[in-house]
Amino acid sequence: MAIFISCRTVFSALRFLLCLFIFVACNKGDSGLPGIETKQVMDITSGTAVSGGVITEEGGSHIVTAGVCWSSSPSPTINDQYTEDELSDGGFVSQISGLKENTRYYIRSYASNDTGTSYGQEITFVTYYADDQPEVHTGATTSVHSNSVNVHFELVSHGGELVYQAGVYISEDQGNVTAGRNIVADIDGQGEYSVTASGLEPETRYYYVAYAISGAGISYGDQKTFLTTSQGPCEGVVPPAGFGVVEFNGRCWLDRNLGAARTASSAGDAASFGSLYQWGRESDGHESPTSEITSVLSPAGQQPGHGDYIVKYTYPFDWNSNNDWTNRWVLAGGAISAADPCPEGWRVPTINEWQSAIEYGDWQDGGDAFSSPLRLPAAGKRDDKGVLYDQGSRGYYWSSSNQNIFGKALLYYEDGIFTGNYYRVGGMSVRCIRDK
Repeated sequence: MAIFISCRTVFSALRFLLCLFIFVACNKGDSGLPGIETKQVMDITSGTAVSGGVITEEGGSHIVTAGVCWSSSPSPTINDQYTEDELSDGGFVSQISGLKENTRYYIRSYASNDTGTSYGQEITFVTYYADDQPEVHTGATTSVHSNSVNVHFELVSHGGELVYQAGVYISEDQGNVTAGRNIVADIDGQGEYSVTASGLEPETRYYYVAYAISGAGISYGDQKTFLTTSQGPCEGVVPPAGFGVVEFNGRCWLDRNLGAARTASSAGDAASFGSLYQWGRESDGHESPTSEITSVLSPAGQQPGHGDYIVKYTYPFDWNSNNDWTNRWVLAGGAISAADPCPEGWRVPTINEWQSAIEYGDWQDGGDAFSSPLRLPAAGKRDDKGVLYDQGSRGYYWSSSNQNIFGKALLYYEDGIFTGNYYRVGGMSVRCIRDK
């Protein structure tokens, strides 16, 4: 059977498909007009405000003009009052002026290209009376220390005129806070701010209140209070380069072992192991876990003056030829020796300080020592032959104290922790404490 299709039928079908294509394209929003959103209205006064827009799509051609338009009636257009603003990073800021006090306005952003003009969503706002004062809220305090504090506040609104100064008053006098210290903030419009008050007294109660000043007058927030802390051992301490500081047992310590790249992330963190010092030796290179070894002892009562690790695996197991020489890291009378490897102002702790740390932290094993603020890693040791032992499983930490032919140290392992005597030839970790 033959089937005949007329030309008119074919033409009608093609016309239908063309219309369908145009319909789909139009419904995809391919109008060529820009896309734009209106920014929130801010910094409203009796006669001014700030708004703006964000370009979400340029459309079929480049943006020619953009800004905001406003009116006391809904749906304002560029036939009403408007601004022309400079685009920056896909948006613009609009400074609006010439408004009437106590009047409701409607505002929209707009953007125009060669195709036409698009408008953003409409926002409404009300201007203030000219004599309306600012509104400011007193916020919380953060970073409260013995001698400083951060105080937060919010400039909620300007009122009738722009605020030209805002900040916080702080005083020990509850009944007369505004007669106290005035800390001025660097403000650039309504929003949240903070100021820092320094030079405070430890363990002292202070009162504070936020304020804002405009041509219409001065306003205050609620009055609030805080108590400074007692002065901690690390407060105001500037750590040596490459270190942080931690407080533990009422003392200030460095946050990592000498020679370590970082504070320990785990007891077996190899980057936190650091150097391994022979008892009483200065920093001369021997403390590197891979330094060369020599069996030549240092002259009596003298530092070696080289970077080799000195081995001595027979009695009295000392790197120095005079095992009666005890004033190595600490001089007679307790002064710090020049050989102490810690940074200036810091020193190797005494055995009593290590024992006190154990008791204060109630350390029962290596896990407790690592979990403490000191984060002591299991860096192991280097023995009398220069061989590395126990890295990742045990921690050995020298003190500056000695007894007979021994140096004294802290040792921890998985199931225990204690202080004891160790041969001075051994290479162990050093964790520095701040000198009182």
